[in-house]
Amino acid sequence: MRNAQLHNRFAAAQEERQLVAGGVGLWNHVIASQKPRGVTLVELLVVITIILVIAAATLPRIKPNVDNQRIRESARMIHTYLSSARNQAISTGRPVGVMIERLGNTDISGKLILAESGCSTMLSQTEVPLPYAGGSANSFAGVNVQASMINAAMPNDFEPTLIKPGDQIQFGFQGPWYPIQSVTTTSGSTTLTASIPPNTRHPWDTNSATARVYVTYKILRQPSKSAVAPLQLPSPAVVDLTQSGIDGVSSWGIGSKPVMIVFSANGSVEGIYYEGVASKPTKMLCLLVGRRERVVNGAAFADAQGLNNLSDLNDRWVGINPATGLISTAEITVGDPKLLLRTGDSMGGK
Repeated sequence: MRNAQLHNRFAAAQEERQLVAGGVGLWNHVIASQKPRGVTLVELLVVITIILVIAAATLPRIKPNVDNQRIRESARMIHTYLSSARNQAISTGRPVGVMIERLGNTDISGKLILAESGCSTMLSQTEVPLPYAGGSANSFAGVNVQASMINAAMPNDFEPTLIKPGDQIQFGFQGPWYPIQSVTTTSGSTTLTASIPPNTRHPWDTNSATARVYVTYKILRQPSKSAVAPLQLPSPAVVDLTQSGIDGVSSWGIGSKPVMIVFSANGSVEGIYYEGVASKPTKMLCLLVGRRERVVNGAAFADAQGLNNLSDLNDRWVGINPATGLISTAEITVGDPKLLLRTGDSMGGK
């Protein structure tokens, strides 16, 4: 009886092993029979066509949003860059500025070609050299006046390579500052020519071609680029200089020289340089951040939608209060584009 039971169990186990072995073999046969199938050229072309159709329908809607984001980001970047220069002036106790470089090519003489000079894609930080008063304590210039020009024969200790047109000179360490027009060196002698601004008084005889008065002098030199890395705006963002400038006074449109904004040691705006001429603003400085294609040949230009940079509500203002040097960012408003900028309703760099 016991042997019969053992025999039955053995037979059942043997049958179960055969079934399992048969199932595995069948599964391996099925897998082996299913060879990988490639994609046909027609199927691949259909997929590519579908992707291109979707991209063609989607990209025109995405690009304006991307461009608007870059305009906003550029305004934030300019806000931060200007604030950094202002903070640097306060911390060092020395004037520090920002140069807004005009976009365009130069001819062989170095003069900027008109095309696109009304906008900027790059800002650079500048530093103001110390005033120059000659190579010795007893450095005197021989001055005479002809019409509205001052001619100054500079002493032997004068270093002409340190001075350039656009710098300003003061005589006797007092009185007005005169813009330098030219610095000429002939046979070792240097002559400096400066213009007399309208309605500016001077203590010398007019039309005295030969007689000279010898006086001390001091020259304020223009800012020059520092070692700080420049700020490059992402395309298509630009500073539209045709719409930027001193609020209600002037714009910085067409020109051949960069615009420079200088912060003083107390954080206020010490002055600006426009076309090499320095001035001290009393009203808000306004920078319009817009699109490059809307500035053509140095002038504002409307795009296919009829918008220019001043009428597009997606563009941004960056403003500088000249009294405090504080920087703000604001949206363009309908009717009065600078309303939010003037009222101080800043976006806080947003």
